[in-house]
Amino acid sequence: GGTGTAKIPAGKHRLALGTGNKDDWYGTKEMFGSYGSYQRLLLDGSNELYNFLNNYEYTLKFNVSEGGNVQHKYTDYNDA
Repeated sequence: GGTGTAKIPAGKHRLALGTGNKDDWYGTKEMFGSYGSYQRLLLDGSNELYNFLNNYEYTLKFNVSEGGNVQHKYTDYNDA
């Protein structure tokens, strides 16, 4: 139910979501390391690679029973 904002440069990107204990946070490159749980985001149902256009604003809806546009699949830390 929450919202967030991020600036993503134009181009093709894969998005991942990492969760874990705040004491295990190692920074934006390492995230939670092997202690975290990671999900690869699937936009528009099944696309892992998404082309973001320049000067566009996108709204990603997570955990929405109807009308959500982001699915996910669990992934290994090394693939996040």
